[in-house]
Amino acid sequence: MKDFTYLARWENFYDFRNGLNTNIGVSGLYGPNATGPHGDTWIYGLDMKWKWRPTNHFRGWPFVTWQTEVMQRDYRADRFTLVHEDEPGETIILPGKTLHDWGTYSQLLYGFYYGGYGAWATGIRYEYAGGSGQSVGGRQHDPFRADRHRVSPLLIWQLSEFTRIRLQYNFDNAKNLAGSNNAHSVWLGFQWLYGQHPPHEY
Repeated sequence: MKDFTYLARWENFYDFRNGLNTNIGVSGLYGPNATGPHGDTWIYGLDMKWKWRPTNHFRGWPFVTWQTEVMQRDYRADRFTLVHEDEPGETIILPGKTLHDWGTYSQLLYGFYYGGYGAWATGIRYEYAGGSGQSVGGRQHDPFRADRHRVSPLLIWQLSEFTRIRLQYNFDNAKNLAGSNNAHSVWLGFQWLYGQHPPHEY
């Protein structure tokens, strides 16, 4: 039974009328990790999504949504021996410790237009991740555990309820990045839906 991963989630939907509703959820996950027989991991999460649409909306447009999530991970690393890569005969014994990591994101989205050539929405997203407890070589050099921020304005074009195109710019600030610790990227995503799906408002 110790080899299994266990997940529990509770969520609830509230309708405040006048076009405003929210969905709130709480999650918890527990399972072993690969550091040894006594290594395990706990993950906790809290999320919510608020959505407003006027009572006279057309197929869901216009709308305003705000969604956010906070997660924490408690990673208990077991004591283990690490072989030095540069000197194969030398080993490093790492004591057991518990690492604490957490992160959050928040996104505001505004669906502002619905017409004959599809529907449009724009928004902005912020993400942060950090933690405590040192990685091997220092947490600031670990791409998975260094403190990092991301700001992402985005634009969505939804041609139909089956097709969506998303353009997003990311500005990243992370301690493990070389130079100024900043990075810029542009992402273009395509989403297609095939086959039948449950009825919903487009």
